[in-house]
Amino acid sequence: MTRIHRQMLCYAGFVLLIMMLKLLFTGLVTPHISILHDVVSIAPAAAVMVWGSRIRVRIIHPRTRHLLYAVSWLLAALFVMRLCRSDFFEYSTAAMRILQYLYYIPYIFVPLFSFLAAVRLDEYIATPRPAILRALIGMSILLTVVVMTNDLHGWLMRFDEASNSHHRWFYGVILLWSLLLSAGVLIVLIRCCRLSQCRHQLYVPLFMTGVGLFMLAVFVIVGGSPTMFGQKLYYSQGAYALTVVGMWEGCILIGLLPTNTGYKQLFPMLHISAEIENAEGTEKYSSVQVQTGKDPDDLVHFSKPLHGGIVRWTEDMHAVRDLRGRIAEVNASLAEENDLIEEENRITSERLQYETQNRLYDRIAAHSHRQLAMIADSLADTETFTAHIRENILLGTYVKRNANLMLLASKQRMLSASELMLALRETMENLRLFSVDCALEGGEVCDVPAQMIVDAYDIAEAAAEYVYRQGSVLTAAVLPDADTLLLLETDAEVPEETLRQVLEGSALTIAVSETDDTCCIRLGGVPHD
Repeated sequence: MTRIHRQMLCYAGFVLLIMMLKLLFTGLVTPHISILHDVVSIAPAAAVMVWGSRIRVRIIHPRTRHLLYAVSWLLAALFVMRLCRSDFFEYSTAAMRILQYLYYIPYIFVPLFSFLAAVRLDEYIATPRPAILRALIGMSILLTVVVMTNDLHGWLMRFDEASNSHHRWFYGVILLWSLLLSAGVLIVLIRCCRLSQCRHQLYVPLFMTGVGLFMLAVFVIVGGSPTMFGQKLYYSQGAYALTVVGMWEGCILIGLLPTNTGYKQLFPMLHISAEIENAEGTEKYSSVQVQTGKDPDDLVHFSKPLHGGIVRWTEDMHAVRDLRGRIAEVNASLAEENDLIEEENRITSERLQYETQNRLYDRIAAHSHRQLAMIADSLADTETFTAHIRENILLGTYVKRNANLMLLASKQRMLSASELMLALRETMENLRLFSVDCALEGGEVCDVPAQMIVDAYDIAEAAAEYVYRQGSVLTAAVLPDADTLLLLETDAEVPEETLRQVLEGSALTIAVSETDDTCCIRLGGVPHD
């Protein structure tokens, strides 16, 4: 027989025991101690209070625990009020009326609190909207107000001249309220069982609820408390309390309500070494899993205080340490790979940089190929070299300055016009070796597209090669703030076709004109800001 089946039999046996004690006890007491006739009838109230006190330490969820604890107190209040009406205030009409009104309060709030606790059992249930729950709470308060103000309207009951009460139409409203909410509680709990792992044990709460429902049905059919040997077996509030308690206790037994009990069955199933000790240090529960043969360094001991004791457990950290070791090895391997990747990236970056520089140097060499070839031809013998030394100086200056401008242009999109003036000034200093009269003027210094600076210097070099052969004067003006970037004037004849070949593909425009034996070369196309 399982633990749940034993609990079900104990519950049914408790109900039968109460009835038997009622018969035996009332047959032994004397009529002079009439209050003792109700001592055994209070046993269900005591059981309900004990059940409520256990709820405080068994239920895990705070809100559910508070609701069920309130249910237990309301059920106990039913017995207390019945006892007060029958034995303490039977000669006080006002007190009797107040007790009669208060007697209906548990029948209003017990179904409400049970319903609120039921809808919070499972997060997968379609819980009513908060507005609906607030409406139910408001309705219960309204019913309470109507009950307690019955003397004003008489909707709940009326009293005849002998102070006997007779139910009115509002009694049916309270009865309908209690039945509908109780049915809602059962529906929600059945749905919980259907959606959870305890659906195969649904019969347990149904059986324990059915015991109380059967007693209520007998009470209604008989028209009052059933009797045996002239003695009442139970009262309606006892059957109602057993119905409510049986329903929730059945849910606890099958695990539908999470509780912090069952440690005795839990510990043997644990896969760690754990134990619970009481406040005196005595072991109460212990796991059968004993970790032996382990490295002491791998065993880590933990403890946590509990209410009335402490829990201790040991965890084997061997797997964690082993995993950490493997992670460290992987990290070291990744670090080495990262170093290799960084070195490979560095080498690749350097190679790309060298390749870029080589391509730039090749482009510079190709751009100055004609001048370099002329210098190389003059090195054939000493006489040729001596005859062309001034020409080689001029050409070498162009090669140097042109390479410098192209290197700057590869790094910057815009160059200052002063770079062009520096290159022209050095070229003109070399032209003076040929007795050429040179002059250089400059306008406002500003930034110009770098390629235009290179192209303008190429034109100046082409003009200088004609000047040192044919002319004696060369003036240059750098005017980057106007439509003219460079203005050259010379007495040598410079072919326009040659200049246009130099500027082929350039963004600069060129205009060549001759006036009074003076050749004027104007380079334009400088963009305005």
